[in-house]
Amino acid sequence: MLNRELNKLRIEVMNAFRVPDHRLYNKYKRYWRLFLMPRESLSSWDYQPFKLFDWLTNTGGILDYLLDKNPLLKETYNLIHNLRESLQENDSEAFKAQLAQSKLVKLPSGLRRVLRTFIKLQSYIGHTFHIKITEKIYCYKRLVVQKIIVPMNQENNYRYKRR
Repeated sequence: MLNRELNKLRIEVMNAFRVPDHRLYNKYKRYWRLFLMPRESLSSWDYQPFKLFDWLTNTGGILDYLLDKNPLLKETYNLIHNLRESLQENDSEAFKAQLAQSKLVKLPSGLRRVLRTFIKLQSYIGHTFHIKITEKIYCYKRLVVQKIIVPMNQENNYRYKRR
C-alpha cells in the first residue's frame, strides 16, 4: 500500500514536469526504482556517469536531486521509508511515533487513507512486533504445509486406499 501511494505521487510530480522541464520529467521516469529501494542499498560513495546527468553522481545523489525538486514528495518519501524501517527492525515505538508525526505533516490524500488504516489496525500490527522474523517465516511455512500439503497428501492416500 505504501509503495503504491509513493508511486502515485511520483507520477503526479513527474507529469507536472512533462511540459515545463522535459529533462527533469525524463529523470523521474528513468530513475523511478530509486524511490522504492531501501536507503541502505543506495550508493553514496561510488561516483560514476549516469544517463540524463551532466556530472558524475551516485544513486543517493540522484534520489536527493529528484526529492529536492518537490517538498511534498520528499516528506512522503521520508515518512514511508521511516515506517518501512521501523517495521523491518521490529521497533513498535518508532512505528507509533511515525504514525503520530504523520498527522502534523501535509501528505497526499491516498497516503492519509493508508495511515488511517494503520492507526485503526495499530493493535493488530503491534502484535507482529513481538515475533521475530525467523519465527514468522517458520509459522508461515508451517501454516502452508498444514493447509496445502497435508490435505493434498491425505487426499492422495484416500484415493490410493480406495483402489
